[in-house]
Amino acid sequence: MLKTVIFDMDGTLVDSEPIYYYLENIYFKNLGLNISEEEHRSFKGMSGEGMWKLIKQRYEIPQTVEELVMTGRKNGLKKLAEIDLKPIDGVEDLIQDLLKNDVRLVLGTSASRARMELILSLLKFEKYFDVRVCVADVENAKPAPDIFLRAAELVSAEPQHCAVIEDSRNGLLAAISAGMKCVGYDNSEIRQDLSIADLVVQDFRTLNHQKVAGLFA
Repeated sequence: MLKTVIFDMDGTLVDSEPIYYYLENIYFKNLGLNISEEEHRSFKGMSGEGMWKLIKQRYEIPQTVEELVMTGRKNGLKKLAEIDLKPIDGVEDLIQDLLKNDVRLVLGTSASRARMELILSLLKFEKYFDVRVCVADVENAKPAPDIFLRAAELVSAEPQHCAVIEDSRNGLLAAISAGMKCVGYDNSEIRQDLSIADLVVQDFRTLNHQKVAGLFA
């Protein structure tokens, strides 16, 4: 039975991934890194720490992971504050439909707390997600299941009664590892293989409580 839905944030509530992708490409070039589109795409859904740890392992760059993360976060927050962010089409209607059917909503994101709070504020979505889990709240970010397990724990939900809505393969891997049902949202410019999801949608206007609950039938 469906009791709780855990939403990812970037690329799921808001189409922010192209912004980060653009800023990261500029930063990579400034660092003298030649990172392919395929490699860059593989980082989607990971935390900044996870991405930069991998990059530092693969490339000889003098900056520490902490320095790389802080510069990336600063660039991202500055850019987000300059943009008139809008929620992805249909996602607010889906949220309201789930709430109308007594489904508990939680946010589970690999973003920093500052970015999470900024985006929720810009979207005016704080009212929907009074329980939020970000990368700072757990030991391991996606694709580890920690974020989703912590989200379920905070609302006293069993993983088998939770569904996750994600736009990245790393996020879906985290949901599956947590023992949860998962919906893949596949409408990004940065394409991913989301075939491991229980259900894949390309438009939130085609998704509702009945379809998510049907995954538990």
